[in-house]
Amino acid sequence: MTSNSRSRIVIAATGLAAVACSSLAAFADTSTVPVTTLVATGTRTLSVTDVAGAAVGAGGLPLGAGHGGAFLVNVSDTRYKNAGYQVSATMTNLYPYAGGNFDFNGTPIPSSAVSVDYPGGALDLLNVKSLVAPVVTLTGTLNLGPILGNAVSINQVVDGGETTVQSLADTITKGTLAAALSELPVTLQTGETGAFSAADGLPGEPGSHANPTSKVLMSGDAQQPLKTALLSALNTTLGGDTAQQLIDAGILDQTAVVAAVAQQLGVAPNLFTAGQITSMLTTLTSTVTDLVGNIIGQTGSYNTMPALSIDVPSSASAGVYRGQLVVTLMDK
Repeated sequence: MTSNSRSRIVIAATGLAAVACSSLAAFADTSTVPVTTLVATGTRTLSVTDVAGAAVGAGGLPLGAGHGGAFLVNVSDTRYKNAGYQVSATMTNLYPYAGGNFDFNGTPIPSSAVSVDYPGGALDLLNVKSLVAPVVTLTGTLNLGPILGNAVSINQVVDGGETTVQSLADTITKGTLAAALSELPVTLQTGETGAFSAADGLPGEPGSHANPTSKVLMSGDAQQPLKTALLSALNTTLGGDTAQQLIDAGILDQTAVVAAVAQQLGVAPNLFTAGQITSMLTTLTSTVTDLVGNIIGQTGSYNTMPALSIDVPSSASAGVYRGQLVVTLMDK
């Protein structure tokens, strides 16, 4: 029985029973049924590291002569909702820095001396998977005995639960991105170039910085990947599995499978014996024929490699200067 179906049981009583009821109070009863659902929230995280993927050390990201200033920006999704993302950055002024302290009385190097670029346009996506709910068609011939039917050919559709499917190679690079776009749940673009014309504020810095320049470092738009690619990938991993295997994997619900077979046979599910149910679940095999609605979300890792450069003013005094790049991730 599907979730949209409704059934009524009407019991007619005649003769003596009707007369007896007329002299008594009306009978009423209620029954409560727990109803549950699972909402998968997932996670989306941001990390900023050096180009080798290691944490930026206490010394910070070195800029200037002999230093490339490149760093790695990563957004990682784990069963996250199908939403786009944007990573942006602001830059503070760089102040003289010694003994672990900023010298806010010294003349800073302005944030406008710092620019962002993307050498080579390097980017990649790793282990991108779409989160979907497959529609499974179960087929096979069952022998359920003389009462329920010998050699009954079953062909029934059952909605499955959430599962991930990977329809792409593990890593997608700049060179392969265009060909893979139609199969991606989210896209990936490098960001904006140029100088941080207006500075953000440092903790403890006197004064205010109301409108700092924000530069997009990477972004991606949510989209629906090509369904045929998803169905093909699902059938590569699930096609031909028995109903029992899909139940064990958490993709199908045993009650739904038994109910679907009972519906085709026109009998109540409680007429099946335990042995008949076991035979049913181990005999019927699957083909993924559709998806329940659109994709639900995605899992994946998205990377780009910006680089900062600095044009130090000729008037700057010798010494170490330190500022702060503030990187922010938002859904879009």
